[in-house]
Amino acid sequence: MKKFCFMLIICICMIYVLNGCSNQTELEENNQADIMAGTSWLSQNDNSHWVFGEDQTFCWYQTKGETDDNYFAGTYEFHIGQDAINYLTKELSDYGVTEEEIKGVISRTSEYTQDNFVCFSCVNQSCMLNGQELLSEEKVSSYFGFLLEDGTYLDIANMTTGTYYGFTKE
Repeated sequence: MKKFCFMLIICICMIYVLNGCSNQTELEENNQADIMAGTSWLSQNDNSHWVFGEDQTFCWYQTKGETDDNYFAGTYEFHIGQDAINYLTKELSDYGVTEEEIKGVISRTSEYTQDNFVCFSCVNQSCMLNGQELLSEEKVSSYFGFLLEDGTYLDIANMTTGTYYGFTKE
């Protein structure tokens, strides 16, 4: 009976410890996924303004300060580090980018690391241009690149157009 009670206590402790580890990992993943939440970014190319909400929504405005027209809006899914590499090579595999190619890019520039590699997709649910809604259905735009300068500079490329963008965190 003592042996049974001892084993039961050990099992309960193990469940508690493992559950705690699982919750910590989940918290780390959620924090990682929400790194863009509540931030805004100003383009170095064209004065556009990208605002990420706390609830994984975004708005990209053609011109900072003009929020009632000429914008894209929707939801986003953000990944960083190895999670971004996995997302790009598995979920976005149609683009044909391999982990070896990503690591090759990382190895060529000292600023680039696996830890600051990012990949994200925006589900465009609205596109207003000159007062007209242009989208009749959702359209996904995906990006990859690097979060540099202690997380204050987003150096990314649109995976469909190949256009590069630089955004500074406000």
